[in-house]
Amino acid sequence: MSTEQTDTPRRIRIDPDPAWDGYDDTDGVLSVEISWAPDALAGRPPQLIATPELVAALSAAELTGYRTGEARVSYDEDAFDVEEGDTPPPMVRLVVEDTPEADFSYRRGRGLTVSERALAVLQAHCRNLTVTPPG
Repeated sequence: MSTEQTDTPRRIRIDPDPAWDGYDDTDGVLSVEISWAPDALAGRPPQLIATPELVAALSAAELTGYRTGEARVSYDEDAFDVEEGDTPPPMVRLVVEDTPEADFSYRRGRGLTVSERALAVLQAHCRNLTVTPPG
C-alpha cells in the first residue's frame, strides 16, 4: 500500500458571470460590450475581466497564474437593468496562464480552474460564480 503524496494542489473548475457574447482583442486590449452590470469576475474563459478591488485582493493574497491588462468595457444597447447614460464600473483584463500548479490556470478543454486559496478569495468578492467540485 502506497501513501505517496503529491504536491499537486486540488483544482476546482469555475465559470464566472458570462456578461457578454462577443469581444475584440486588439493589441492586447480586451474590448467588450456587456449585457448587464458585471460581477467582480466576469467573462467567457479565457477572456476575463475583473474589478480593481478583486485584482487587489488576488494580489494581496499573493495568488499566482494570472496577469492583468487593459480592458475597455461598455454596455450594449440592449443591456439588462441598466439606465440610459449609465457607465459600466471600471474593469481590468485578467489573463490566466496555462500553469496547472498555479492558483489560476486555463487550458482549452479543461476550462478555468483555481486552487482552494483562489476560490476563497473569489467567493468573498463574487455573487455569480459557478463552482464545479473536482472528481
